[in-house]
Amino acid sequence: MRIFQIFLIIAVISLSAAITGLAPKLHKSFVITSSDFNLNRYTEPVKISHKKPKPYKSFRSSEIEPSDFLNGDNKISDAFQPKTKSSESVSEQSEQKQPVRKLTKREEQIAWNTWHSNLQNEVMFRSNVTAPLGTAFIFSFKVDKSRHISNIKAYTTNPFYMSEVSENLIPAIKGLEKSDILEFPEGSARKSIKFNGVFFIWYETSFSTPGDFNDIERVNVYE
Repeated sequence: MRIFQIFLIIAVISLSAAITGLAPKLHKSFVITSSDFNLNRYTEPVKISHKKPKPYKSFRSSEIEPSDFLNGDNKISDAFQPKTKSSESVSEQSEQKQPVRKLTKREEQIAWNTWHSNLQNEVMFRSNVTAPLGTAFIFSFKVDKSRHISNIKAYTTNPFYMSEVSENLIPAIKGLEKSDILEFPEGSARKSIKFNGVFFIWYETSFSTPGDFNDIERVNVYE
């Protein structure tokens, strides 16, 4: 019986060696698990490794040397300076502007007559005086090229209505200070002008027209 067990062990060892030498892909090794010579399949334990993933860098670093922006004099290079209009281009544009053309004598007369008429009608419209029919209101004042009014004089032919002059007519004239209607005609060489106006109280308001005046700019007449 003892000889039989030894023979059986030798047979098992020989069989295992033969199987291992052949190394079939579908076979697995056997191991003796007890003293009773029980055979079980041998399986290798699976090793699982836990490795930390490497951090992902989502940025790029770049280094800029200050010398990239500076020239030899340690001043910011022209390539990085903001673009502005050069003084030469500005001077060229100013030279391209055409000077104001001088008016002819006929054009001056028409322009100044229109200026007088518009100013006369504006004073009449703003004054809003009340008086009997036939009453005249006479006024005068000085206007300079900067649209400043000075030396205002006004009166009426009816002495009982002088309050209309002080309360309505003169305030209406002062209200024109610096207004656009006082702007001199373009191309005029005048520095100031004295304006004389008059209007009457009648059934219907009669406004002025440029034909009511005959103003010639004497500055140009004697050139």
